[in-house]
Amino acid sequence: MRTLAEGRPVEYIRYNICWNEAMHHTLKIIQIGNSLGVTLPKEVLAALKVEKGDTLTVTPAPDGFRIGAYDTEHAKQLEAARKIMKARRHALRELAK
Repeated sequence: MRTLAEGRPVEYIRYNICWNEAMHHTLKIIQIGNSLGVTLPKEVLAALKVEKGDTLTVTPAPDGFRIGAYDTEHAKQLEAARKIMKARRHALRELAK
């Protein structure tokens, strides 16, 4: 089973927050130092199974964005795949034909 950096277990499935009647929250953009941010309601944090200090990922999805707990193992695999695709881009282009 995969774990967060703190050692807590994380399910491999990425959580896609569905904004339905049961979980509809309006988020306000606020100033945080020189940056902008939003605060997530405790119900959203519970659904994501994260807490203070955890890292989240935000990725584009066909219907908006997907937010999930950061998985270091998954990030390492993605970085390895990017390196291979960059090093072998010509071969991959030929295979795609």
